[in-house]
Amino acid sequence: MKRLLTLSLSALLLVSATGCEDARAKLQSSNDVVFTVGNQSFTKGQIYSILSSTNGANVAIDEAIKTICNVEIETTDEMKQNAQSILDNYKTMYGDSFLSSLKSSGMSEEDYVENMIFSEKETQLIEKYINENYSRIADTYMPVQATVLTFSTEDQADGALSALADGSKSIQEAIVEFEASSQGEPEIITLNSSYYPAEVSAYVRSGSTDDGWQKIAGSSDGRFYLVHIDETDVEKIKEEVVAVLSTNTTVSDEAYRHYFNQYNFHIYDKDLYDAIKESSSNLIVQN
Repeated sequence: MKRLLTLSLSALLLVSATGCEDARAKLQSSNDVVFTVGNQSFTKGQIYSILSSTNGANVAIDEAIKTICNVEIETTDEMKQNAQSILDNYKTMYGDSFLSSLKSSGMSEEDYVENMIFSEKETQLIEKYINENYSRIADTYMPVQATVLTFSTEDQADGALSALADGSKSIQEAIVEFEASSQGEPEIITLNSSYYPAEVSAYVRSGSTDDGWQKIAGSSDGRFYLVHIDETDVEKIKEEVVAVLSTNTTVSDEAYRHYFNQYNFHIYDKDLYDAIKESSSNLIVQN
């Protein structure tokens, strides 16, 4: 059974605040000197003020998400191995320059590995949310799996269409012979996909797997498209849909808001509250 977790900014930033509406966090030992430059000293309070005003909102949100990830998603040996492998590959490819870059950004190798693990856990957290709400989300985004070939001229598109229709060419052969600027791989196209002209998106919404290859002219870019609807049953393409929608900002923000509600994400410092409200108001869940 998962332990109860309450996320408060006071816990995240190691500060205290009163319960009043306009409370501002107070840093303990704020007058302690952190570093000096020449004759000038910088205290904990000064550093906290700089950080909270310049990047406090992002830090708070990131730390809240990280805390939730650590509760919801288990850190596996595979994650650790993958993260270490990424680090090792960069060290092999870039050598000392990569290590110097890490050092200049204030990160150790261990920090880099931890960040890679967090990135994977964050992806899995969003995918978990999508899986648990898949039917509703699929109804909203109407995903379809289709193969789309893009051509510069109508003659190219017509030649490829004829070859694909009579089976004389495979998709890859048609791409090469008729110079399509496409990979020819099935892809997930959703209601808010914007990388194809409106005519292609409209056909994907209404087309059928029985239609075969269809030629569509793109009015916005002057190109010609061959479109084949591969699958419209969202359950059969669930894994692919989840992977695509996990990169959708609207879906990920919806997931974060869900977990912030679940774990009672509460901001006590007014200045930080205002900063988050300005940059990410949709993630504020407190009254």
